[in-house]
Amino acid sequence: WAWGRVEASSRRGATRRRERRSWRQRNASVAGTGAALARLSDVEPFEIDVDLIRRDLAQLVIYPSVGGSESEASVQRWCAATLQGLGLDVDLWPIDLAALRADPDSPGEEVERDEAWGCVGTGGGPGVPGLVLNGHVDVVPPGDPDWWTAHDPWFLQEADGRWYGRGTCDMKGGVVAILAAV
Repeated sequence: WAWGRVEASSRRGATRRRERRSWRQRNASVAGTGAALARLSDVEPFEIDVDLIRRDLAQLVIYPSVGGSESEASVQRWCAATLQGLGLDVDLWPIDLAALRADPDSPGEEVERDEAWGCVGTGGGPGVPGLVLNGHVDVVPPGDPDWWTAHDPWFLQEADGRWYGRGTCDMKGGVVAILAAV
């Protein structure tokens, strides 16, 4: 939270500015939260489509989207297509890495990248409250192949009621949960 603003150019040429705020600042601006939570009790229960979640997670795990790799860009395109298929307006844009690196408040990068992409899906419309669901789809390298004796890291496996594959816990599984919620 130490760095101030992040600017990224969208494919439409507009500049987005996102301000980092403290937890207190972010939550002080939330009005009517109690009323919104009260309305949640009126929501009808819905069925979770486990087969769809499994399919989407298997598709994400197949991408060896190690930070800084070409596959990292490919998986962002998969996310954009999936969000568009859900009926959302999608913005997929190249992030201006040179500008981010030049920003004195930039925290730096965990890996070297030649390119990076941002992807946002929006829905609703004027007067509809917004909700941000955020995730990432890059992963760290799988490490020593001997550690994966029972499972290929780039293939979703199910064993004892659990799913295994690179990124299932951080954070491809979370992204799939977000997609299922949409």
